[in-house]
Amino acid sequence: MEITSFVKKIKKKLFNFRDKNGLFFTKTRVFGANNRIIRDRGCRISNLQIKIFGDNNIIHIGRGTKIENMKIDIRSNGGSVTIGESCRMFDLHFMVEGPKGGKISIGRGAYCRGGNFSVYDSFDIEVGDDCLLAHGLDVMTGDAHSIIDLETQKRMNKHKSIKIHNHVWICAKVAILKGVEIGSNSIVGLGSVVAKSIPPDSLAVGVPAKVIKKNISWDEDRTMTD
Repeated sequence: MEITSFVKKIKKKLFNFRDKNGLFFTKTRVFGANNRIIRDRGCRISNLQIKIFGDNNIIHIGRGTKIENMKIDIRSNGGSVTIGESCRMFDLHFMVEGPKGGKISIGRGAYCRGGNFSVYDSFDIEVGDDCLLAHGLDVMTGDAHSIIDLETQKRMNKHKSIKIHNHVWICAKVAILKGVEIGSNSIVGLGSVVAKSIPPDSLAVGVPAKVIKKNISWDEDRTMTD
């Protein structure tokens, strides 16, 4: 069903839901058919706002995950947002947009504190297990608007998927651009712009981000001793 046509045919569904764990959904709007919102047991959720415009979309929140102040917007057909078990998600905006759908997938045990994840068309953002993502993060599979070659009249800046592997630490105010893959155990430093892929076990910083040290890893413990 075309995104522009189904709004006229489907009535808006607006609901709030409250359970023993506190406020689950607020201002949830669903336009379309066969959309599903799944929450596993043991979640702690407050101020989660969801908007779905389209058919056959799914949102799945894993067991034991904590969410505060988050918005999920899906304007697509066949799109998905999956948040794994035991995640901690704060002050985030997830958007999936485009006629063919796309997906945002967050692995088990991830910590995300403030940022925007934007998926366009049928491309994906995949974050692995045990990742630490600081505030001010922008992750985008495209540039949002089109850049046109005047000779061919074709689009030059096509969308590409993004993959962040397991156990990656992204510091504050980082931008991760289309087509990037960040290898496991790696670190991206404060304020970096990641325009090219980063290999595993690496420390990368700068605009654009470049690898400055290899054969490293990291630990979330702030009090580790030598």
